[in-house]
Parts: sequence; structure tokens; C-alpha cells
Amino acid sequence: MFRAEAIPAIVFLILLFLIPESRRWLYNKGKHEKAQRVFPRMGGEQYAADNMCAIAEAANLNSYRAGTRNLFRGKLFRLLLLGSFIAVFQQWCGINVIFNYAQEIFIAAGYTLLKMYGNRK
Repeated sequence: MFRAEAIPAIVFLILLFLIPESRRWLYNKGKHEKAQRVFPRMGGEQYAADNMCAIAEAANLNSYRAGTRNLFRGKLFRLLLLGSFIAVFQQWCGINVIFNYAQEIFIAAGYTLLKMYGNRK
């Protein structure tokens, strides 16, 4: 089972080195020349020029830096609490136990797999 999954994982790992880096990330980290070299490989010189301008405009608009302090203020705090509550409640109610052990539960109740799924001949 693990060998069958290892083959696609190895192929993915090898092909991962052929994927160009994110132009937006490169631009935001100050590596403008490297970002400029990646674009022409994707769509040509005009495509590169248009997209570099768009990334520069977006970088100027998105100069706001989000921090962990903002998680505990306003609407984000309520969303964080709601998400945490849902995750804890899901574990607390035990539905994962039912999913994982459903077959054993039904067998202990006297059912067999043939009774559950009908006779398949």
C-alpha cells in the first residue's frame, strides 16, 4: 500500500522543482528582477509587463500587515471562537468514534455484512 503511494509522491517531488516560484511572493519580498524573469516563461513579454504592473498596484493597496493581535479583536475573534467551538463539539460528541468503528458496532449488534448490503451474487 505504501509503495503504491510512494511512486506518485516521488514523481510529484521531482516535478515540483520545475514549477516557477510565485511572482507575487517574489515581488513582495523585493526580488523584482527574479519575478520579472518568471513571467515571460508563462505568457510572453507583454504578459509580463501587464502583470508586473498589476502586482505592483496590488502590493501598494495591500500594505496593511495582519498580525496575531488582530485575531483577538472584533469579528475575527467571534469567528475564531465559533470555529474552535465547532471543532471541540465535533470531537466531544463522539461522531468520529461512530465513523471509525461503525462496522464493529453493527457486528456487535448482530448484523453481518451480507445482511447490511444484501446478497450480492
